Amino acid sequence: MVVESSSPLTVESVPVVEQLKDVLGTHPGTTEVRLRLMTKTSTTVMRLDDRLRVTPSPALFADLKHLLGPGCLSS
Repeated sequence: MVVESSSPLTVESVPVVEQLKDVLGTHPGTTEVRLRLMTKTSTTVMRLDDRLRVTPSPALFADLKHLLGPGCLSS
């Protein structure tokens, strides 16, 4: 599962990163999560720690969309 963010990472992003960890932690499972960070000039894909693996579900998808916006998910 790939979670996308088109916002640049800054010091102000720390609360969002912590919230993302909380969301992923409330849906534990075996599916690897990758975070795709995009700017106008580059894209970086990061594989998240195995402790943040999830069980894909409508509840997880809703939580991620609420936190990161409706276009944040791709397969």
